[in-house]
Amino acid sequence: MSEYTVALWYMRYGSPDYDLCETEQEAAAMAVYMVDDGRASVSGVQFADGRLVPIRDWQAYHDEARRRHAAEKAERDECASRPPAPSREALDPFERRRVKIEASEPAWLGLRPAGRQP
Repeated sequence: MSEYTVALWYMRYGSPDYDLCETEQEAAAMAVYMVDDGRASVSGVQFADGRLVPIRDWQAYHDEARRRHAAEKAERDECASRPPAPSREALDPFERRRVKIEASEPAWLGLRPAGRQP
């Protein structure tokens, strides 16, 4: 059985809400995700021992935000250093606009069937 030690408090849709977490690190990861995704406005954390830490003073949150943003930058840099996947040009079958399709996609993708079209 898990033991919750931290409550993450936030505002969503104009109302206060919370999630219980087993660790401060779990709460920090959840808070960074919520803030980055724009799903909620995080207020801070409440610990089982009664401590309250507003987000502006919450070191674990700031550390997790730096870690996550650095990891995302490293992933973007690594993706940018890879050569682009082979592609072919096709036409969107509905609007007849040019679109790049990865060469590994099925050959029928981007082809407009013959005959009457809606």
